[in-house]
Amino acid sequence: MKHYLSLCAILKNEATYLEEWLRFYRQIGVEHFFLFDNGSTDGTIDLLARWRKAGWATTYQTHDSAAQVGIYRHCLNAHAKDSHWIIFVDIDEFFYSPRQHDLRVLLQDYEEEAGVVANWLMFGASGHQCRPTGLTTLNFTRRCEVDLCTFEPALLKEPHLEPKDPQSYHKVCEHVKSIINTRDVLDIGPSPHEFRYRPGRLPVNANHLPISGPFSDDLSAVQSLRINHYFSRSWEEFSIKLNRGRADTGEHYDPQEMIRRNLLFDQVIDEEIFPIARRVEAEMHA
Repeated sequence: MKHYLSLCAILKNEATYLEEWLRFYRQIGVEHFFLFDNGSTDGTIDLLARWRKAGWATTYQTHDSAAQVGIYRHCLNAHAKDSHWIIFVDIDEFFYSPRQHDLRVLLQDYEEEAGVVANWLMFGASGHQCRPTGLTTLNFTRRCEVDLCTFEPALLKEPHLEPKDPQSYHKVCEHVKSIINTRDVLDIGPSPHEFRYRPGRLPVNANHLPISGPFSDDLSAVQSLRINHYFSRSWEEFSIKLNRGRADTGEHYDPQEMIRRNLLFDQVIDEEIFPIARRVEAEMHA
């Protein structure tokens, strides 16, 4: 059976958060999941087995410290014919529209496009020192300013630009993730933030503006489509994350830089996701 909207992700030891994340995406119209477990030891495999048995997920086992780009490529090669649209996100990313809670309905307006991208909104610890009970999407309500410049070397637009000038950098929320139209995609790009499409084809953002590469500076599009990126969760969980390798490169974060940056992610109260999150909460307690 060909699905209209599916999702691909790689995960490891996410049992604490996975049920909420899966149910959230089911709430907004994802019909099937392609999930790649990277050596979990915390009960994630048993949880995935239940979703596979229900027919909602296709699961794989992998063991690679920097597997993300390769996994996305594998998913494209194996499942491009199984779904019209595929979302590519991480377990700490919640891709949704504040205006249309069923992504299948929203995507009807983009049928002629090669893909649709959305900007990150980076959420911080929201004052939580330790992991709180309840849902991520209800507990973490503070994010960065949309136009925040963090002066990160990796976000410098060109090596020759003035490093003290904010205009020399991409804003942290200019990063995008994708819903790709499998008709037009050829391959994953050099990072999880971009794909390669048929000649002459590019994805668009929610405002129907063509986007080339891993960034979009049209930050107004978050009003229609966005990703809540719960990068740190609580400070306790953030510390664990810093000691873990990145999914895309296998490298480790710079702890001091990440702590400095994370403090900037607690500036704006944002509860746009609450209507969907409340439905997930009710479903999980039914």
